[in-house]
Amino acid sequence: MRSCACDRRADRVLAKNNRGKRPLTRAAEGEVLQTAVEGPAPWEPGTVRSAEDGELHVFSFDTEEDGRRSGPDGEPFRDRNERRLRGLLADLLGRREHEVPLSRDGYGRLRVDGLPIGVTICDDGGRLGVALASGTQVALSAHPVPRTFAAPAYLPFTVHERRTADLAPEHQRPRFLARLWARKEAALRLAGPGRLSLADQVDALPGGWGGEVLVPEPLPGGGQRLRGAYVVDLPETQGGWVAAAATSAPLRAVRVWRLGAPRGCVMG
Repeated sequence: MRSCACDRRADRVLAKNNRGKRPLTRAAEGEVLQTAVEGPAPWEPGTVRSAEDGELHVFSFDTEEDGRRSGPDGEPFRDRNERRLRGLLADLLGRREHEVPLSRDGYGRLRVDGLPIGVTICDDGGRLGVALASGTQVALSAHPVPRTFAAPAYLPFTVHERRTADLAPEHQRPRFLARLWARKEAALRLAGPGRLSLADQVDALPGGWGGEVLVPEPLPGGGQRLRGAYVVDLPETQGGWVAAAATSAPLRAVRVWRLGAPRGCVMG
């Protein structure tokens, strides 16, 4: 009974927190924006060749690292991940592997530039993901669900987010906060480098129109404006990982694919 009461109180706080945000229904069109999430489903070469506008494809696979630097065959995981990513992107884009503009930034992170569609690569804690979208920018975030959350872990959350988390049943709180952080980080990554310092100013609780999360954007002459990121929760992965995707335009559909790895896969 206590858990049910907590859930009802959390719902009331969430409803209050969402007052003033865009309604889920567009008054002019009478349209309710809903993002359909399908999957995870096994991916095979040739399954996906392109993404239509308003459609997002997310691909995830296990990097097998587990704290090691190389696999049983001696190949460094860094090289193996890059090779597998290049092969995946070549198939998705209909190009030869050497034609895929895959490189690394100054921090050694994989990136791909110069494409007519939105592509992002996410490597969080050894979990590698790729998102492909048309007509929109995209960012990903994935994190494991911890057993507990210490007090300092609440610092990146807004007051409303903390109050809502406190009303959740205690055994559900770590998952609630991990998923909330994945939503927030995806929105901040979409906004650009250096935005994580704004985390405690960004309310990432679900409920905005189309999953919209508002992120402060500094203006050249001083001050700031709010930029919208459209955030969708992705299916939980094996091993208790939660993930979210953020795009610069509303989504109609999200399709999640799992890629087999020598000892398993992430999604599913």
